[in-house]
Amino acid sequence: MLLFLRYLKKAFVNPERTGYQYSLIRTFLLKPVIFDITSLIIQLVSMSRQDKALKNNSEEDGHFNRVFDYNAMVTDKHKISTTRRPEEYFRVLGPCAKNRENQKILLIGPRNVFELYLCWLYGFKWDNIFSIDLYSNHPKIQVMNMEEMTFPDETFDYVLLSRVYAYAKDPKGFIAGISRILKTGGKVVFEANYIDFKNSKEWSTDTIRGSETMGYLAESGLNISYYRYYEKIDNSGNEQASHSIGATKIDKSKKNKDLVFFIPELNSKSDHDEQHIVTSENSI
Repeated sequence: MLLFLRYLKKAFVNPERTGYQYSLIRTFLLKPVIFDITSLIIQLVSMSRQDKALKNNSEEDGHFNRVFDYNAMVTDKHKISTTRRPEEYFRVLGPCAKNRENQKILLIGPRNVFELYLCWLYGFKWDNIFSIDLYSNHPKIQVMNMEEMTFPDETFDYVLLSRVYAYAKDPKGFIAGISRILKTGGKVVFEANYIDFKNSKEWSTDTIRGSETMGYLAESGLNISYYRYYEKIDNSGNEQASHSIGATKIDKSKKNKDLVFFIPELNSKSDHDEQHIVTSENSI
């Protein structure tokens, strides 16, 4: 009983802390109804820029011209969004980002200001949030091709892309470019989807298996420290696999006998709809 009372006192006086403490205002704004209302208002403010931005397709590369048109169509169809789908990626960053306000993050392909707002809610300072896309409907979104990034080497502590990897024309080079702009110890979080199309394919990178993407990461000095995937068969009979990946840039110049690249063994024939979650000891 005395032990119980001692821990009860500790719970009130000195409770266990989570990996990252959000401010009261950010915690409040993350609540479901409040989040929807505030994000709608923020997106509404930038709405006037959107129609003009979606018509300004100056991409000369045929592949990225098609990427522009497709995403412009989706953005125009869903002018305002309150989906919290990208939130999973910010949560992956959670435990490690204790000094988040002093760290820089790059969002690739956010479409609109919505993901930037989420980024701020998860602790990043507004001035340290950067983003690029093929079009811009907000001053914080810089027009830039994700495979031709012009940022200096080792600029960012974090790079995050929510369902953008599929649009890469050269996925290996794209991952190498992310590694270049990441600081040593910096982290990238993204999702890689694999679809075994029976009839046709929309984006070629969707046909790359997760093991191949993980090989690209290893070659670029990015060690996987968070990994989660599931598989299923869609209504058209296509095999699908979704890989959520977090990887840390390591210093390849340092000889470390204990350094092991974590590459999970993938079995494309495993039971469908089964979810697999793997994290390393130093999970991000």
